[in-house]
Parts: sequence; C-alpha cells; structure tokens
Amino acid sequence: MLLKPALLLVSLLPGVRAFATTASPPSPPSAPLPVCYSENDLSEAEQATMVEQQTLYLYNDTTLPEDKSNIFNTYFASGLKWMDSYKDKFDPEIFTMQTVDSLTMGNVFQLPTTSNKPEDVTFELPAPSELTAPEYSLKYMPILDMAALIKAKVVSCVHVVDYFTARLVEFEPYLAITSLLLTETARAKALAYDAMIANSTYLGPLIPL
Repeated sequence: MLLKPALLLVSLLPGVRAFATTASPPSPPSAPLPVCYSENDLSEAEQATMVEQQTLYLYNDTTLPEDKSNIFNTYFASGLKWMDSYKDKFDPEIFTMQTVDSLTMGNVFQLPTTSNKPEDVTFELPAPSELTAPEYSLKYMPILDMAALIKAKVVSCVHVVDYFTARLVEFEPYLAITSLLLTETARAKALAYDAMIANSTYLGPLIPL
C-alpha cells in the first residue's frame, strides 16, 4: 500500500526523517494511513512518484559518502521542487516552516531610514559663582562648575592640582594608595594650561589636569 500524501510531504521537509536511518530503503506500511490535511487524494501515479522521491531522499541521506553529496543535493532539490507543485492541494500549515513571514521579519530587522552619524555633543557651562572658601567649595564641586571657574580665571589649574594633591597625600595612609602620585607632572601640565588660558586658548571642561 502506498503512503498517503500528507505523511510523504512532511517526510520530505528539510531536517525531518520519518524512518529509521538504515542503509536499505524503508518498507511501505501494511495498512493505509489517514489523510489529515486534505480531502483530495492523489492518483496512484502521483503517489508512486512521491514514494520514488522519498526513497531517493532517504537513500542518499543515509548511504552516500561525502564525495557524492552533490548527487544527493540534486535529488533533494528535485524532490522539493516537485513537492512545491502540490502545495495547493494540501493545508498550507504543512508548509509553514518553509515560508517566511515578511511582517514578522520586518519587525525583527529594519533597515535604517536616517543616517547613523553621531550627533554633535553640545553643552553650556554654568555661570561662575563666587568662592567664599575655595578649599571647601572645590572639595564637592561638580566638574562643570569647576571648569567654569577655571575658564573665568577665578581659580587656576595650578591651584586645583595643588589642592587635590594635598588631599591625596593627606589621606594616602587611610586609602592605602598603591599607585605613584605624579605630582610634578600634574603641576607642570597645570602651568601649561594656565598659560594657554591666559592667551585665550581654552581646551574645554575636561582638560587633563
């Protein structure tokens, strides 16, 4: 008895094997299998063609060596092409795994509609405030506020470096600092930046002190 078309079509789908992986072609079942997806049966000639395509697929998939893989691919592609011609006779759900939902894929991957050039970063420094006690105010001052004071020449880069260097030295035993403090290098850079600011050359709020 020949296999019914629904089972044969499922067995031809990629990655699905309906029989044991033995070298010999499988024997057809002794009893007919029910048709689950369609009320239209194929003719005996059409069923025979499907059995032939299925046998070629299983035989090549389990017995051919690697150097014969091109032959298997040819038979397999031929079987899929032949199977596609009978899609209209069966429930489309059989072929769901072979189709692509364009709407779903569109939600997952979308081509950019605008340029991905990064936007220019802009900011405004706060207005410099008066320092009644610089040694206390600098301790907890935000960096943009400190940069505004340096730009307005209320405090110098050297003053900021000397102040925080003194704090690091004071708390070094408590913090267990293991890095080497490059105080001379930092002070030399601060002197250079102060000279640039005096000549109206400002490098921005994050100048490396």
